[in-house]
Amino acid sequence: MEENLVHGISGALSSTVATAFLHPFESLRTKMQAEVSSVYFIDYLKKVFKEEGLKGVYSGFSSNIVSIAISYAMYFFSYKYLRTMILRKKPNLSIVDEIYTSFISSVIVIVFNTPLWTINSRLMKDKSKSLREIFYQILYNEGPGAFFKGMSLSVLLTINPVIQYTFYEFLKKKLHAKSLIQYFFMGAVAKFIATVFTYPILTLRTRHQLNENENKSLVYEMMQILRCDLATNFQSFINLYNGFFSKAVQTVLNSAIILSLHEKITKALSDMLLKKPQVIVVN
Repeated sequence: MEENLVHGISGALSSTVATAFLHPFESLRTKMQAEVSSVYFIDYLKKVFKEEGLKGVYSGFSSNIVSIAISYAMYFFSYKYLRTMILRKKPNLSIVDEIYTSFISSVIVIVFNTPLWTINSRLMKDKSKSLREIFYQILYNEGPGAFFKGMSLSVLLTINPVIQYTFYEFLKKKLHAKSLIQYFFMGAVAKFIATVFTYPILTLRTRHQLNENENKSLVYEMMQILRCDLATNFQSFINLYNGFFSKAVQTVLNSAIILSLHEKITKALSDMLLKKPQVIVVN
């Protein structure tokens, strides 16, 4: 249990450091995804700076850093716990085991953190309101269920960490990684591949969470787009990649920083907290 806690603490610390540096990319990505027409990252960045200043790109920072730290702490704790349980029964983890541990850990995080993600998305959209005001606005105007908008598609998005961590563990075994640079590179590659495949789903989830008046399910909206818009207008599909550059930079660097720091912080904490004292026998 102590080792699992170390991984959880390490996940929270490493994600906090990464989020502090990369939050502006996440803020811009959320705003760009809310746009239904095609938008370019540089143009949108100039627009936000002109209209809102530095505060505009750091909107929602307080709630985001809390939700991210909690998410990664829960994920790494669950991930390590499940891997330990499996390794007690067999010497090595198969690809199926890797997929299973990533999926279950991701679902646990989603259930507990979807309300935080919903609030944070609203904060980034409307910088004039506080976290408390957004919370009560959702609660009284839309009901408790609104906090979980987008959760069904978030479960589908577990394919992202499944791809990421399965590929990351594969690279660790193949490359026998030991250095910070190696961990950084592997984390970046694994996350980029996962993001390319899942970004359109992330865009749909963000739009759904930002829509206060829409009662249609997220899966229904996605099917409508696939059946109607994409059949007649390829641009509709391209627009689902609005903010991809911002997201790719943010999420790839974020993952690379988190995974590399997590490996090193975990080792340091393990050496400090879990290392058994040597018993000196005096003859």
